[in-house]
Amino acid sequence: MRANCDYFGSWNGEVERVEHIGNIIITVARVWSKDTSFHVTSFFEMKDHKIKALDEYYWVVSSGIGIYRYTSFNNK
Repeated sequence: MRANCDYFGSWNGEVERVEHIGNIIITVARVWSKDTSFHVTSFFEMKDHKIKALDEYYWVVSSGIGIYRYTSFNNK
C-alpha cells in the first residue's frame, strides 16, 4: 500500500479487508488518484514472517473503462 501511495503524483489508499487463513493473508484494497482508481485483491503466502509468494488481481478504472490485470511474485 505504501509503495502505491508514494508513487509519483497524488495517490491515496485504503485497505478495506484483511483475512488470515493458515499461512495465507488476503487483502482487499483501493488505491486512487484524481483520474484513476485501482481495486486490488492480494494473496500473500507467508513463511517465517516473510512473504514467500504474492499474487495480485486488480481492476483499473479510468475514464469509465475497466481493465483487469494480474501480477505474481514467488520468492522460493
